[in-house]
Amino acid sequence: MAATVSEAVEFGWGPGAAGRQVIDRGRDSYRPSPRMRAFLAARNQVCGFPGCNRRAHDCECDHVVNHGLPNGRTIAVNLGPLGRTYVKGTDPSLP
Repeated sequence: MAATVSEAVEFGWGPGAAGRQVIDRGRDSYRPSPRMRAFLAARNQVCGFPGCNRRAHDCECDHVVNHGLPNGRTIAVNLGPLGRTYVKGTDPSLP
């Protein structure tokens, strides 16, 4: 599901409480929902690794604060797109 930033805001995926209920998964899930992935790709546009210009749609969603830590929730402010090359060391499920 590809979305632009304006579509994300239109669908209520913004920063308000209602938006968080739609896309955020908190501590319940490690993987972001398809809607959250679309929001993150629209928000970030490219990989978060310095100097990498890979499209965010082609990246993995990575936690800024490790999911195993107390503040490592699966929420938009704690996720960002990273290329598989850069995530591989942080996500044991990736080949």
